[in-house]
Order: sequence, then structure tokens, then C-alpha cells
Amino acid sequence: MNKGFTKAIFYLLFFFACMLTHFLLMKFGFHSQTDFTQLYIFTGILCALTLFLIVEVNEYFHQYLGFIFVGIIALKLIAAKVFMDKLNIADVVATKYSFLVLYLISLVLITIFTAQLLLKPKK
Repeated sequence: MNKGFTKAIFYLLFFFACMLTHFLLMKFGFHSQTDFTQLYIFTGILCALTLFLIVEVNEYFHQYLGFIFVGIIALKLIAAKVFMDKLNIADVVATKYSFLVLYLISLVLITIFTAQLLLKPKK
């Protein structure tokens, strides 16, 4: 396993820790009865796919990684919009804001990960 995949797994574990913190905060801090299972599954899979796709793109197309990153983020935003429309999660306020928070945490982690890859030139 190369170094890129190892770092991607670290970022993914950090995101899962954020999801666990969100779950504990909503369940025991705010005593919310809302079921966030679909939200956690979608954001977790989307974050994992995006991280591993960026690692693979970096292996073969490092010089175009910035442009491809913008395209990947656009596809991620489209998938999020389809997910919100399909499951009508925008109707429940707690779910809507929880999705926004988890999506933005995922976006920040993916952006930091990609920026670190861009700052290290390919040999």
C-alpha cells in the first residue's frame, strides 16, 4: 500500500471520528430521536470514494490534479443534491443541518488532503 492510501485512510478515520462525535452529541447532548443512519452511510461512502479517487488520480495525472479535484467536488455536490431530494431529508431540520455539517467537514478534509498532494511534486 502506498503512502497516499495510508494518508487517505487516516483522513477517513478522522471523518469517522467526527461522525461518531456527531452521533454522541445528537443522541446524548441534544436527546434527538432522529435516525441519522442513512446520512452517516451516504457521507461516509462519499468521503471514502472521493479520497481514494483523488489518490488514484494523483498516481497517474498529478499535473492535472487541481482541475480534476474541482470536477470531483462538483460531482460530489450533485450527488449530495440528488440524495437530499430523493430522501426528502430537507424536511427535517435536524437532519438538514446535520447533513450540512458533515458534508462541510468532509469537504474540508478532502481539500486539505488534496492540497497536501499538490504541494508535493511528483518525482
